[in-house]
Parts: sequence; C-alpha cells; structure tokens
Amino acid sequence: MSDAHAGNWWTRPCGGREVLALALPLVISAGSWSLMHFVDRMFLLWHSTEAMAAAMPAGLLQFTLVCFPLGMAMYVNAFVAQYQGAGRPEKIGQVVWQGARIGLLATPLYLLTIPLAPRVFQFAGHAPEIASLEVIYYQTLTFGTGGMLISAALATFFTGRGKTRVVMFVDCSAVALNLLLDYAWIFGRWGFPAMGIEGAAWATVVAQWVKVLVYWRLMMAPANRHKYQLVAGRPFNAELMRRIFRYGGPNGLQLLVEVSAFSLFILLVGRLGVEAMTATTLAFNVNSVACIPRMG
Repeated sequence: MSDAHAGNWWTRPCGGREVLALALPLVISAGSWSLMHFVDRMFLLWHSTEAMAAAMPAGLLQFTLVCFPLGMAMYVNAFVAQYQGAGRPEKIGQVVWQGARIGLLATPLYLLTIPLAPRVFQFAGHAPEIASLEVIYYQTLTFGTGGMLISAALATFFTGRGKTRVVMFVDCSAVALNLLLDYAWIFGRWGFPAMGIEGAAWATVVAQWVKVLVYWRLMMAPANRHKYQLVAGRPFNAELMRRIFRYGGPNGLQLLVEVSAFSLFILLVGRLGVEAMTATTLAFNVNSVACIPRMG
C-alpha cells in the first residue's frame, strides 16, 4: 500500500469509509425508532389529546426504570467485539447469553411495579383524566420490558462482530410491525379492537418480543451454533456475569442518571395541565426525529 493511500482519511484501514459502513446501518436503525415514536404519538393525537399527553411521561418513566439493566445489556457489545478481535469466538455465545439473562432476571422485578403505577402518577399531580391513561400505558408497556432487554443483548451478537446491517433489518422490520399494529389497535382497524392508548402500548410490546424471536432465529443458524458455542454457552457463567456488572454497570448508571433527570422534568411539566403536556410532547416528538438518528 502506498504512503499516499495509507494516509488517505477515507480509504485507509479503519478510515472514514469503513466507519461509515458500520455506523450507517445503526443510524438508520435509530432513525427508524425515532420515526416510529413520531408516528405513534401522532396517531394518539388523532385519537385524543389526552392520550397524546399521557404517552410521553408514562413511556419515559418506563424507559427510565429500564435504563440500568439496558445499559449493561448493551455493553455486552464491547465483550463480543473483544472476543471477535482476539480470535476467541467460542466465548461470544457465552457472554451474549449472560446479557440476555439480565433481561430474564429483571422482568419479574418490573412486573412487580405494575400495582404501584396508580400511586406514582397520582403523586405526580397530573390531571385525573391524564393520570388514568398514564397508568394504563405504563402497566401495558411493562410486559414488553423483558423483550426490550433481551433483544438489546441479542443484538450485540451482530453489532460486536460488525454485522450492523442485520440489526438495521431487524429494527426496521420491528418498527414497521409496530406502526401497523398501532394503527390497527388504536383506531380498531382490520378486525382489531379500538383500544386507544392501551392498543399503542400493546403494539410496542408485541414488536419488542418479535425482535427477540427474529434475533434468536438468526443467531441460531447452523453456521453459528458450533463456532460461537451458542448451545454449549447457555448455562449461567458467574465470572462473565460479574464482568458484565463490573464494566457495564457504570454504563447503565450513567444512562439512568441522564434519563432520570429528563423524566423528572417531563413529570413536572405534566402538573401544568393537558395542553402544556401535549405541547411538550409534540415539541420533543419533532426534535427526536432530528436528534435520535445521530445517536446511532
């Protein structure tokens, strides 16, 4: 390789072209989820302003509680990349299953928060008609928490090995499914009951668990099973789990702190009334379309 070619920012190894090839699918994935939330909340606005106002604080509170284990599950990506680079593919299956186990262990804890939701939103001081919808939305979304965590862990099997297009495909497919189910379940189309904000939540729950099934099916392809020890690596591994908590814990804690501050702000805005909460949700809805994709 010539010195000129080696020094070219775009074409050199690990240069701009390679980075873009890895990052662009993740940008598209993040953009698809941003678009989903935008359309989802617009559907709810067309259904009722109260549903639109309730969706953001309830959804954000649910996401806030998930942040700590989600940060750890996503950090498994670093372990997968490390084992891939070190030529130790047999360790990849083990660490991915430990990350998925975080979702399995956390799910019962989140289900225990369902009875507490009415008191939380009552304490937040929101209008009764908004608080009742927030409770419904939060309680329903909680059934998808396990799917969110497990799919995040399974996705690292692909992102850590540079297979970001697979994640783009799965995310975009799940978003498309979510939007179709949103329309059907919110407004009562194609034989679905018209469930409003609860229907929107169930659409998200179904999409999250479908992602888990798709990732699992792609992972368990015959070419992957032996190479990455996807069957032999399923048992609990205390050492790997300890390392995930040690290195991924700070990542989850940072995410929790950042989102908690934002969630608290949104809950406080809800005290100002339905119109203020609806306007705030619309503003952040539009802003997310511009900002979230760049996080990819």
